[in-house]
Amino acid sequence: MDFHRRATYRYREIPAENRRRALIGERGYVMEELLVTIAKGLVEDKDAVSVTADAPDEEGMVVYHLHVGPDDMGRVIGKQGRIAKSIRSVMKAAATRQGTKIAVEID
Repeated sequence: MDFHRRATYRYREIPAENRRRALIGERGYVMEELLVTIAKGLVEDKDAVSVTADAPDEEGMVVYHLHVGPDDMGRVIGKQGRIAKSIRSVMKAAATRQGTKIAVEID
């Protein structure tokens, strides 16, 4: 069995909930989970929290988009954007430890 067929076979063995993790890589998955965990700790409607990631640009920077419910937007941004700045700082520190560049946008 050649490498491509073996990789395809292994991908099919992965449970559906973990396939995204296999596709975006371990580092990207960890960063998304960190952002979701931080956001869910701040909001009331935890089901409305979602994160999407753009493909890396030519500099290698990945942009993560945090989506929360409209009622929880103020909780995530905070007074004068202090909580948003803190979220970005924590995410950049985690990315630096992994050797990647990221940016966080709150939508």
